[in-house]
Amino acid sequence: MKVVLTITGSDEPEKTSLVTEGTLEREGDILLLSYEESELTGMEGTTTVFRVEPARITLQRSGTLESQMVFELGHEDRSLYDMGFG
Repeated sequence: MKVVLTITGSDEPEKTSLVTEGTLEREGDILLLSYEESELTGMEGTTTVFRVEPARITLQRSGTLESQMVFELGHEDRSLYDMGFG
């Protein structure tokens, strides 16, 4: 299903918001929320997907930027980024 997302970030004292279209899908008890990054985020050509499971959330980016972050209570995760340079 198509959805409208409002993504808000804060880097004190500044607060920024982005409104974009995305999709929301359900696979059993898992929600997949995805959207295309834009020139405004500096990641144009990248698709961002949030995989929301009962015990964790995974943020995965693919395209011009490759990364994966896993958020799980009581679990430390180290993430690598492939930004295409350096």
